[in-house]
Amino acid sequence: MTSVTFTIPGTVDTIITVTEVLNPDTGYTELQFDVSVDESGGIEADMRGLYFDVGDESVLGALSVSGDDVTASEFSADSVDDLGHGNNMKGAITKGGNGFDAGIGFGTPGMAKDDIDSTSFTLSSADGDLSL
Repeated sequence: MTSVTFTIPGTVDTIITVTEVLNPDTGYTELQFDVSVDESGGIEADMRGLYFDVGDESVLGALSVSGDDVTASEFSADSVDDLGHGNNMKGAITKGGNGFDAGIGFGTPGMAKDDIDSTSFTLSSADGDLSL
């Protein structure tokens, strides 16, 4: 299967690998996301969510997400920037434009409740295959 790895640079870099995987139950190709923060610089980080756009917005209505740390999700063309409880992208990134097509939330708000520095989730579609 095809995969891609990239880094979102920041005070603490976020490393994302997305891999096409076949779901044996449905026969559809899904996307597995492996997300982690690079704490090698000595700065601790706690991930709360991942926001992104999709290439074909017509798939948004059929998307679903699963993963042990997933606590919220929303799929809506150009309008996702807040998953609630302080998990949002309402800053410099979306200040002058639209929101994202998808938002996936992890964990819980507040200090000392959880510390998610690495997680995985699977994005699937009831309508068929997803691809990179």
